[in-house]
Amino acid sequence: ERAVAAGFDDGRLVLSRLQVAGGGGVTAGISSLFGGGSSGGGGSVSAKKVDSVLYQGTSAADGGGILAVTWRGGLVAWADATGVRLFDVESMSRIAHVDRPAGANG
Repeated sequence: ERAVAAGFDDGRLVLSRLQVAGGGGVTAGISSLFGGGSSGGGGSVSAKKVDSVLYQGTSAADGGGILAVTWRGGLVAWADATGVRLFDVESMSRIAHVDRPAGANG
């Protein structure tokens, strides 16, 4: 399974996972992503993209939006106008929110 977290100006943090099933190996997996089916060297491969909205904040037009995102191991951290949030993608649970200091420029 492959995954990426992306933050947007509309305040959403989205986790996109690509779940690959089948027995064709890496080549077949890449081939199937580009519409080629299996590579001929193994079984058939299927890929399914699953999106999950981890957070919905305010949009950039309202002074919000996701400002930065980083991922280490099973943890995703992101910053918005309210502070920094930490999320465990393996257990799909919120861990912490650190408020933005009063008077911080941004």
